Amino acid sequence: MKKPTIFLSHSAKDKLVINQLKNMLMTKTSQTVDIFCSSDGQSIPFGKNWIHTVEEALTNSSIMFVFVTPNSIHSNWIYFEAGYSYSKAIEVIPVGLLGVDLSTIQPPLSLLQGFNVASFEGLNNLLKIINTKFSYSYPLSFHSTDLLLLESQADKLIRDNSAVIDTIDYLHLRLSSVESNETKHSLDESAFDKIKDYFSNDGDVGNFYNQGMESHGLSISKVISMPNKFWFEIKIDPFLYKVHLKHLKSLINKIYDVPLNTFYFIIKLNKNYNLLTETFKISSRLHPFGITFSDKKNVFKFENLEFTILSSGRGNSAAELRIMYNVADLGNIYIEPLISMLLNSGVIVEEAPVFEI
Repeated sequence: MKKPTIFLSHSAKDKLVINQLKNMLMTKTSQTVDIFCSSDGQSIPFGKNWIHTVEEALTNSSIMFVFVTPNSIHSNWIYFEAGYSYSKAIEVIPVGLLGVDLSTIQPPLSLLQGFNVASFEGLNNLLKIINTKFSYSYPLSFHSTDLLLLESQADKLIRDNSAVIDTIDYLHLRLSSVESNETKHSLDESAFDKIKDYFSNDGDVGNFYNQGMESHGLSISKVISMPNKFWFEIKIDPFLYKVHLKHLKSLINKIYDVPLNTFYFIIKLNKNYNLLTETFKISSRLHPFGITFSDKKNVFKFENLEFTILSSGRGNSAAELRIMYNVADLGNIYIEPLISMLLNSGVIVEEAPVFEI
């Protein structure tokens, strides 16, 4: 039996996001539907007439999802595809994605019944429509991690320029009871249960164990140093740092009795990268890039971040890059520009590999 076809109308600028979404839908529907996506490199074979192939796919489709994003909202092409499909009695459904609210768009798309993807429930609407249209019964299995993965594609976290991924081993945070400006921010014994509740509600967590958990690109472990004194060690894979920093923003607000306003994390570099540690050398290399000191000792300002390089006294390879931030901004932190600047300025130095004979 011929599989039904779904057409994903989108801007070419959103191809990373839509291709990721297509792959998710293919998995969640066990590949029982054909999904046409002009930018995936598969739907239009090499040598085929592009316009003819798109027109043929439009004609064969039962549903068209029109993804309205900041990139596509002013695109004439999605309006053409939507209008053509509507004229062929194909069900056309606008989808507000990446912050676009369909209530703000203009006719003719505003005249069609659609929905916004403001949370993972919005993604599950795609599955609801597919189930209804084709009499399927696939579970509504999208979770918040899926939406964050799509957003990470839009943020160009996963990019051809892999300098950040190659440079960073992992991001490290230590969450403990702290005191700032005479205000105590405490963790009590229920903190780990709150962490479990948070990720269990998401539904896509990896594995919990006695005093910790591991998920996709995230490790959290509880360290007990003495009775009634503990902290959480958190490691984040740089490949998914944007996803998990958004999680941590919510998590930090959840587990502390008094919310933290500012905090820091450490970027651990791969073993073949070192950091300069002497402030007078660091500042001289940063000066041509317009980087200035903050009002704190040995701390520099870069966009919405502050950073410093701390030496352990065991040489440059043991130095650490500490990033300070406002917790409220945790979901809007981009470390790629900072790492690129530190590489270009020579503050991060790639060492030649040593081969043993």
